[in-house]
Amino acid sequence: MRYAVWYIILIFSTGNNFAQNFPNIQFSHLAEKEGLSNNQVNSIAQDREGFIWIGTSDGLNRFDGYRLRSFHQIPGEKNSLIFNGVYKLVCDKKDGIWISTSEGLSYYNKRAGRFYNFRHNPDDSNSIVNDKYTNVLLADDHGAWITNTTNLYKFDSLLNYSRFEPGFSIREDQKEENSYSMLAWDRQGELWGATSNFLFLLDKKTLRVKKRYEDFNGVIRAIYQDSKMRFWIGSFLGGLALFDPVNNSFQQIPLQNKSRVINSITEWKDKNGYSWIVAGTDGGLVLIDPVTFKSRAYQNQTGYRQDYLLTSDYIACVFVDKQNILWIGTNNGVSYVRPSQQQFEPLEIHSREEAPNEKVEDYVYSFDENSKGLWFSTWLKKGIYLYNHAGELPIKFSLAGKSGSGRSIPALDSIKPFYVFCQGDSLVWMTTENSLVRMDLQKAAVDFYNLSCENMPVGLRTIVPTGNHQWWIRTRNNGANGIYVFDPQSKKFIAHYSSDENSTGFAPAFITNIYMNRKRQIFLGSRNDGLFKYDSSTDSFTHLFQFSGDQLPDHSNEFEYITSDKTGLLWIATFKGLFVFDPESNKVVRDYSNDATIGGVDISALCFDNKENLWMNTSRGLFCLTASGKFKHFDSENGLPNNFTEGVLRMGDSSYMYCGLRTYLVRFNPVQLLNAASPTSEVHFSEATVMDKPYYFKSVSGEKTMELEAGQDRFAVDFSIMNYDDKNDEHYYYRLDGASNEWQQNDNGHLVFYNIAPGKYTLHVKGSDKQVLSPSEEDQVHINIKAFWWQTRTFWIACLAAGLLLTAFIIRRNIAAIRRQAAFRQRIAEMEMKALRAQMNPHFIFNSLNSIENFIMQNKERQASDYLNKFARLIRIILENNLHNLIPVTQDLEALQLYVDLEQFRFNNKFSYKFCIDKDLTEENYKVPPLLIQPFVENAIVHGLANSDRNDLYLTVEARLLGDFIEYIIEDNGVGRKNVAMYQVQNRKNHKSVGLQITQERISIFNQKQAADDDVMITDLYDETGNALGTRCQIKIKPM
Repeated sequence: MRYAVWYIILIFSTGNNFAQNFPNIQFSHLAEKEGLSNNQVNSIAQDREGFIWIGTSDGLNRFDGYRLRSFHQIPGEKNSLIFNGVYKLVCDKKDGIWISTSEGLSYYNKRAGRFYNFRHNPDDSNSIVNDKYTNVLLADDHGAWITNTTNLYKFDSLLNYSRFEPGFSIREDQKEENSYSMLAWDRQGELWGATSNFLFLLDKKTLRVKKRYEDFNGVIRAIYQDSKMRFWIGSFLGGLALFDPVNNSFQQIPLQNKSRVINSITEWKDKNGYSWIVAGTDGGLVLIDPVTFKSRAYQNQTGYRQDYLLTSDYIACVFVDKQNILWIGTNNGVSYVRPSQQQFEPLEIHSREEAPNEKVEDYVYSFDENSKGLWFSTWLKKGIYLYNHAGELPIKFSLAGKSGSGRSIPALDSIKPFYVFCQGDSLVWMTTENSLVRMDLQKAAVDFYNLSCENMPVGLRTIVPTGNHQWWIRTRNNGANGIYVFDPQSKKFIAHYSSDENSTGFAPAFITNIYMNRKRQIFLGSRNDGLFKYDSSTDSFTHLFQFSGDQLPDHSNEFEYITSDKTGLLWIATFKGLFVFDPESNKVVRDYSNDATIGGVDISALCFDNKENLWMNTSRGLFCLTASGKFKHFDSENGLPNNFTEGVLRMGDSSYMYCGLRTYLVRFNPVQLLNAASPTSEVHFSEATVMDKPYYFKSVSGEKTMELEAGQDRFAVDFSIMNYDDKNDEHYYYRLDGASNEWQQNDNGHLVFYNIAPGKYTLHVKGSDKQVLSPSEEDQVHINIKAFWWQTRTFWIACLAAGLLLTAFIIRRNIAAIRRQAAFRQRIAEMEMKALRAQMNPHFIFNSLNSIENFIMQNKERQASDYLNKFARLIRIILENNLHNLIPVTQDLEALQLYVDLEQFRFNNKFSYKFCIDKDLTEENYKVPPLLIQPFVENAIVHGLANSDRNDLYLTVEARLLGDFIEYIIEDNGVGRKNVAMYQVQNRKNHKSVGLQITQERISIFNQKQAADDDVMITDLYDETGNALGTRCQIKIKPM
């Protein structure tokens, strides 16, 4: 093909005409559907803690990045907004917000949760005269100036106010102005005022005019001094002007959108650190280059980009917050520019002539770069596009004409190009289905180099220069057309490597990628058969690798893209992930197919940046494997317009990387993106409720406190991370000292506490976005929950003390009573014992002496001597035992046996007796009280045996060990207790024996001391006819 004449619709630039390139901005939005009270936004401000306040035509809103809360006028409620139509907002340096409305002025104290309202009252001469559409300027003494065209007031920090007289009167458009329509501080601390068409330098104390500047054509609405100390004036119908106070001159700044209505001005820095003057106009948002004064308008458009554009062209206010987020108030909600979302810069792939609202699911298939800009092709549309360095939209080229031979050539915009390759600044090559097209930019000529092939269409795709005389051109991956080799010098196709699945050495069918490494080795990726390598010595292809066997379920043999790192290792993208192949050893050296982040993901393209970070186009967005070995993931939540990344991915000639998405070519700086960190965000409490009623924090020595009354054990607290940029990685944490010392995670910063015990607590809150906040960014509130009087510590201490005292008193009283009782019982027992002994001893001694006397009178000296010896021995033992409370049981039984011997003598051997003593009792040292069972033996002898006329009378005394007890059994065959009682009635009516009763009580007391029950049982013995046969007495005691 020969030459043709080019007709270019738009002439492209050959260089950069601007001091700085205008950013391609993506906007986020906040409107009624997100909870905004009204879409007509008139003013935006940020308070000291970082909350964003939005004034609308129907209410005031507070935004913390997560929640919106609205404030309205409540009829009949003094503590509410004075009017819903908010005009201007100004946040002071404390915790207050000045709210100007069309029907009065409000001041809202955040901490107290209270509105202070000011209105004109005809019945009150001290009320403000004109309360409509006032402007507020903070004074340098913590007060505020309130002004409109007729009144000027000064409010002090206690909200007391006084009226000032500016001392001038201006008549404009049949209206008299006696005050300033607005006030502004400059960066040098000078105070400026304005009326409709005049600008004034004012005295800071009296607000009288020091200097007057005239000749401004327009109603002044905005005064702003930038960081270079230049004054910018925005006006109604006067446009934007640069003001020089030294020369008293106004320089008009023409805007791209030709707007003459400027409502608000501020200054903002983009992601590259470039400063821009931002003007809110009635025709969109305008950025002005402060060096060249060139401008670019950002406007609303319907169609496919609507979610990322301004919501309206009417801009009422612009504001930059602490995080360098640009807030724009429109008549269709709030648009704002998040820094994290600007890391990805979307470039349009539709020219200005193409319908902007035509939503075509197209993407950039290929691009290359030269000094003219970016040349690219798309997958669906015909023609080639140029994105020059200064353009906002790409240029689509159109070609029509005839060749030198008169033969018609196809129009350029009717050709479907695929791969684009720039050969220097003058030549641009393209592949089509069957041709290679060359455009000569210097000669304005185009040439077509067609294939002569029977199988049409061939589907030429990627160009890979392998030398000065060889370009390898891949054919489409859904065909078996192989590879064509083109010589750019002779401009001819010189070779064709066809595919033959049944033979070795041929090129694979369905080639997806051709890659040449630094050693000029050529590798092919195929759709089904894995990896191949070209062998130049045999001019054939060798199959290197594919997955097989157990590897197949987790891997894919469709190798979509190949690249290499600086060590020569091949990085290969597949339908199911990523792996690394060593071409020297022909082995997989690293496999990411099972990685939790990238495993199983369809990867369509790979690209290393200048820092050896590997970037990946995937079906889930953009991934990066950093040089340190960590995966990063970026998707639509991080600023990508969408997650479709099937298009091109490659580094440009500068430090930018380009990624093809649906309807966009995205440009980003990979190093800047990886190093971008969210600014450190503060954390603050936003609101609280106690028992479901609003509660406002108190401040004590600068610390937030909550004082809850007794019974108020249910409260809720909301806290916010002051981050309006990247909200995706935010986490909320809290710790309630006094209840738990561990940090707990919360979903959204809304905390609810139930049944909290009275006491003092400290609630700590903090947050994290991309990094955990340091303790200095925590917020805390001290909580004191009062107790009922019966819940106080003093009450419980008093109760405890009283209880202890009462317990001690009762214990001491009981101990004393027990001791007294024991001592009393002991004395009684001892006295009774002594009484018993005193009763028994004289009686026994008297009887014994009578017996001795009888033996002597009867001349029975031998018997008298024996009786006297035993009597003397018994008396000695009794006297010795009287000195001890306890004696050995053997010693007590010895005295008992002597007593029985003497009684047997005394009764002339009228009865016989027998002692049966357990051997264990004689071998161990068991101790019992003396004479404990003697009364029972005496009773058996004196009353039972002595009154009987039987000849076979006997007495048995048995003592044996039963566990921990000694059991005594005393048995006689005397007359029995019944006959003895009858005898006592007949012969001894006035005699009352207490010996046995005292003895039984002694046994009971002794056993109780040994923690044992008393046990004395007396049984009357009878024969078969009911005649008495005697008495048996069983006694159990627990010895010591």
